[in-house]
Amino acid sequence: MAENEQDPRIKLLEESWKHPAARPLMEKAFKTAFPQAEIPGLALREAAETVEKKLFEREQAIDTKLAEFDRKREHESAVGELKKNGYSADQIKEIEKIMADEGVGLHVNAAVIYDARTKVAAPRSTQSQYNAMSPQRAYTRGQYAPFFAGIMDGPHSNPGEDWARDTVDTIMQDFATDRAGAEKKWSDDTYWPASQTWQAAQKKA
Repeated sequence: MAENEQDPRIKLLEESWKHPAARPLMEKAFKTAFPQAEIPGLALREAAETVEKKLFEREQAIDTKLAEFDRKREHESAVGELKKNGYSADQIKEIEKIMADEGVGLHVNAAVIYDARTKVAAPRSTQSQYNAMSPQRAYTRGQYAPFFAGIMDGPHSNPGEDWARDTVDTIMQDFATDRAGAEKKWSDDTYWPASQTWQAAQKKA
């Protein structure tokens, strides 16, 4: 190597030291190789990193507390709503158990599931809105039996099909014979085996 020629290794170190991204890595490398060496830039950067880390941890702790506060407030609101709707403390525990066990996210949704599993629906009345007798009661009673004859006949999956077809045929025949009378008769909501109209028709027949 000529006397005035620079060692390539030194040149490489100098160029790397000038590079903003490479310099911090070199400072750490020097500190590793020479632990007692004082490297001002590295010390300042490490101090700044320590401060940033503490600030980040503090922000994380604050965010966690705020999230917990919001969660607690939402929980209290949801439970309060259930109480207003008449659910007891034990029922609310069961609702929240559904949430935990089945991954249901909202109290209101879990309450719907709870109700479906625990509450018995009110029995449905077989009495029509016009106070007429239902087929379930009427088809076995002697004076109404002609109208309901065959209503329970047929396969288990589709009972009464023939009865329904015969009834439709009767209605169609009425319209073919006397359209105006048929419209009046079959549009009458009280035309039902319990009505005087139907009974009178049976007596004439």
